[in-house]
Amino acid sequence: MPGTEEALVVVGAGAAGLTAVDALRRQGFADPIVLVGAESHLPYDRPPLSKGFLLGTLDRTRITLREPQVLADLGIELLLGRVATAVDIAARRLELDDGSVLRYSRLIVATGVRPARPAFLDGHRGVHVLRTVDDAERLAHAMSSAASAIVIGGGLLGYELAASARSAGLNVTLVDRSRVPLAHVLGPVAGGAVAQLHREHGVVLRTGHSVRAATTAGGTTSVSLDDDSSLSADLVVAAVGSHPNVEWLAGSGLDTRDGVGCDHLGRAASGVYAIGDVARWSPPGGRGMRIEHRTNATQQALAIAGHIAAGTEPAPAAPYFWTDQFSERIQVAGHIGADADSAIVAGDVAARRFVIKASRRGSPTGVLGWRMAKDFARHRGELVGAY
Repeated sequence: MPGTEEALVVVGAGAAGLTAVDALRRQGFADPIVLVGAESHLPYDRPPLSKGFLLGTLDRTRITLREPQVLADLGIELLLGRVATAVDIAARRLELDDGSVLRYSRLIVATGVRPARPAFLDGHRGVHVLRTVDDAERLAHAMSSAASAIVIGGGLLGYELAASARSAGLNVTLVDRSRVPLAHVLGPVAGGAVAQLHREHGVVLRTGHSVRAATTAGGTTSVSLDDDSSLSADLVVAAVGSHPNVEWLAGSGLDTRDGVGCDHLGRAASGVYAIGDVARWSPPGGRGMRIEHRTNATQQALAIAGHIAAGTEPAPAAPYFWTDQFSERIQVAGHIGADADSAIVAGDVAARRFVIKASRRGSPTGVLGWRMAKDFARHRGELVGAY
């Protein structure tokens, strides 16, 4: 029965939580470990949900992170379909939704985020968000009988979803309040190339606009934009941001403003750590950042595992992410942004094979590579010391 022995408890069975558990065991951490997951599924990878999984080229077996026997070999207690509801930091007690209590020696919070859902979409059929494998299966089923889709949201997820829906044969319109797609994460040059890529594949981009209201009639959902125009489609996908899953930490004393506030090793309080999308890490002398990328979750999990198991401190590393849209892969290390000084250091933008380096006040801040993996890796190495 859970709670009879103090254990290291990880709340959140996604990539961050599982990586932490796996790394702890590989580094010789022999104490009991309990991994708690809100979903009933074995831990799986989320990035493919908006791409291969949605398009049917990957199934659940291909996105599962560890097979049951591999998990069993880790010697952990796996509690799936269970939700953490409260924690007492002083007593080191964690409460679950079934009324059980876990006593922990250390607690790792890896509860991730959930999709934001605009209030004007509430109550309308044919409206989807994407975070879980169940969300992806519902969306894939809806796409199989749809002819058209509206994607609301100008982040990476919105553009990936638009690319996947268009690749599946749907007529797609994407509404993005930004005038230049993804300029806030890719910079204006690469953002402009993303816009051209989507338009070449037939995606209609309504940039510089936002949605004000929605109506549903029959099997069609219509949305009204801020310029008084309207759009109609068989389904609508909202990709307008996320909320960190921190409500269960209310009253704990932890800093839960925009995620769980922690130091450069993920320490949020005595015996409490946070990793992944829910964590707002603060580098030494720097500002706290909450980064929702798969590789960041892995890096943080490895850092915490090394600190707990061996007392190590990792060298600072530039954040890294990639996005796949249509047949193109874009990689980013560090930060690009719309206001950085950017220079093309390899390739050609018109050919959509290029590398961009970004800097501020003469100091390098980021590197972007579009279908130039080797050149990107070489310039990425120059960021060492900048983070």
